[in-house]
Amino acid sequence: MFRYLQNVTNEPANAMCTASAAMVQGMGVVKDTDTTVKFPTAATANDIYVVTRGRFHTGEPVSIPDYDPRNENIAEGEYVVLIKPRIGERFFTDQVGEVADKDYVQVGTDGKFEKVTAGNSNLQVKNANHMDCGTHKGVIIEVVDWAKVGD
Repeated sequence: MFRYLQNVTNEPANAMCTASAAMVQGMGVVKDTDTTVKFPTAATANDIYVVTRGRFHTGEPVSIPDYDPRNENIAEGEYVVLIKPRIGERFFTDQVGEVADKDYVQVGTDGKFEKVTAGNSNLQVKNANHMDCGTHKGVIIEVVDWAKVGD
């Protein structure tokens, strides 16, 4: 799941790419070509996007919860919406490994955000135990100035 908590840029999201693999909303990706996105081949915080999808329900109008797999799962080849994190923005995602408050994170090769042990990142965990809708655990990440982590 992905939620913008603080959007300071008001820029349009890129909706012209397709997923090169099965994904879940809130994962981190990199551009593979001008028209496809993929998981990075090595963990990185450089030139990443957060992947989401538009909601297009067909058939009878129904109320589908946010965390329903029909909203969350992105199929290979499906069009996605790319969110480019910018300094000052905060977002929620549940696509994350074990992290703590104030950890810097990057996107791993599986698309999940993971703790940086050495390197550079501008993505800092502000709340590692956030409960979205009061029931769904994830983290709040803020885009900050770049910092060197570890040695």
